[in-house]
Order: sequence, then structure tokens, then C-alpha cells
Amino acid sequence: MFKKSKDPSRVINLVQAVRQPTSLGGVTEEFDSYKAKISSYLSSSLATSTSESYFLSFNRFSKFCVENNVPVLPTNVEVFMTFLIKISEEAGSAAPAKLMRSAVRHFNILNNPSQPSPTDREDISLLIRSFDRKFAKPVRKSDPTTIVIVRKLIDSLLNGDQLRFFNFQKSVEDWQLVAKTVVKFYCFARFEEVLDLKLSNFDFQPSGHLVVTFFKSKNNQFHDAKKCTIAPAENALYCPVNIVKKYIAVMNFPKDSSVYFLPRFVQGTPKFLLKTNYAYCVSKFKAGLLKIGVNPEKFGEHSDRIGGLSAAANAGCSISELQTHGRWKSDYAPKLYHKKSLFQKEKVSNVLNEL
Repeated sequence: MFKKSKDPSRVINLVQAVRQPTSLGGVTEEFDSYKAKISSYLSSSLATSTSESYFLSFNRFSKFCVENNVPVLPTNVEVFMTFLIKISEEAGSAAPAKLMRSAVRHFNILNNPSQPSPTDREDISLLIRSFDRKFAKPVRKSDPTTIVIVRKLIDSLLNGDQLRFFNFQKSVEDWQLVAKTVVKFYCFARFEEVLDLKLSNFDFQPSGHLVVTFFKSKNNQFHDAKKCTIAPAENALYCPVNIVKKYIAVMNFPKDSSVYFLPRFVQGTPKFLLKTNYAYCVSKFKAGLLKIGVNPEKFGEHSDRIGGLSAAANAGCSISELQTHGRWKSDYAPKLYHKKSLFQKEKVSNVLNEL
């Protein structure tokens, strides 16, 4: 059973409810028709997923306030700090408090835009910082997928000849795993970005290049910020453009722009209008790693992204080039995700040894 999509009107209704009403007399019907759209536009100022998270968080806070007979808006700082302690201790993490702060701040600003939100006070920042210390846990980061792993997956799952001789008898699910890995690795793409891609987002150029257009971008100040170009490789067996093109042929997609690049499989049959999910993809990925003799415990759906970036960085690509290719707004992410090679780790020490 699939989850039903959330009704966006409930967010609009909440925005309308928290805003302080204004009464204007003598205005025209046309004026009123535009004025009625204010809440709708304000509610769409956030991404759908963020808007949904804020809605659920604020409702949770509102329920707490009602149960304790205190006002929700404008938010009382002592009440809010008490609630943050409650949800952080229950979760054993600072994450719920950080999300809650952002959500409650959003609705306080909508309630009274002329006043700073009570959630922006420094003592709340100190409180959340204390949560970080108290509930700090060792960060378990994914190991990067290397180009060797990518090529071993191609060899193991597709057996090479599948690309050479167009003998498309291998499992289409294996083809999907390889195609997903290739797009994520070569585009530095998040799992969610690739999950949302449709067949219409892939444009094979006469030059042999492949242009992938993503739905979202965090890099809007750059030209073609949603696009990523994958260049063809001389070795056709491992050419990423060739692999994606053959995958599309293997899948035998219907001629419909709404079909997903990574469709869901139901009893081995692709359902092109349904996208696959994280649990299925990560289990297939780990099974593929086991098949090539790689311990899958330290790998996940983020491994391909940091693996592609790290490989490019270690090969000499600049931060600016990595940032643009990865569609990032700042250079923070490329610096954060770069897993340095042993050569780069030793570079400074080797320079000092030569003095």
C-alpha cells in the first residue's frame, strides 16, 4: 500500500490562521481576489518537503501548548525551551530541536513579520548547542564508491559481453543498479535527485555527451545550474553515456515523458509510473558489493556521490569545477565530501621532507 500524498491546502489554511487578520474597507472585488491568494503564495515559499515538515512540527508544538494552557503565538521563550528539552530527551538527539526551531520560527514570522522571532534568541542557540554536546554520537559516514568498484559492478552484474554484443539477457534489475550508480557517481547526485528523474530528463547529444537535467538545484547563480553533462569515454565497455543508453534500451521504456528513470519493480516487472524506493535500492547495492567481494557495511546511497567527487578532486579538478559540476551553491559541500587520497594526505609532509 502506497502513502497518499498530503493535501497542500492544509498548509495554506495554517498559514492563513497564524497571520494577523487585517480589515480593509472600500476595496474592489479584483483587489479581494488577489488578496485571497496571499496565504497560498506564502505557503509555497518553501519546498514541498520542508513545508510538510514545518507543518507537522508546528502542529506538535501547538498541541503541547494547548495541553499546558499557554499561547502558541507569539511563542513564549520559556515554554519553547521547555518543549525543546522534552523532545530532545525523548529522541536522544538534537535533531528534533533544530527542526522544531526552524518550523516555529517560520510561523512566528508569518504571525508578526515586523518583530524578530522569539526563537532567534541567543539562549535558545546555547540550549541547542548543549543538546549537541549531551547527545553527540559518533558520526557514521559512508565510504566513497571508487571507480574500481563501479567498474567491478559493471563487470560482475553485466558480464562485459552484455555491453559489447547487445546480448540483453541479464536481469533488468541489475541494469538498473548499474545505471543508478553511474549517474550518481558521474553527476555527484543525491539519491533523491536521481529517484525523481524521468526519462525526459536525459538528453543524448550528437557529440556523444549526455546532459542530465535535475528538478532541483542548490546552485542557482550558475548558468544551467540544474544540468550536468556526462562526457563519453574511449573505453566503450565502461563509458557512462553508453551504459545509460543501453540501460534505457534494455528497459524498453514506453514513449511517455512521465515514466521514471528508476521505476519500481513488482515481482520482477517494472512499473514505469512508480519510482523505486530507498530500501530496495540500498539492499540491491549492498548485494552487488558482496558479489564483487566488497564489505557493504560502510557503503550506502551517499557513497556514489562522495566517491565521484573525491575521484575527480584527487585527479586534480579544482573546487570551483567540482562545485559547478555538483550544482552546489557554495564550495562548502565539495570541501566536506572530498575524501583525500593517501597521496594528497602526504603531500604537505612530503613537501616538508624536501626542504
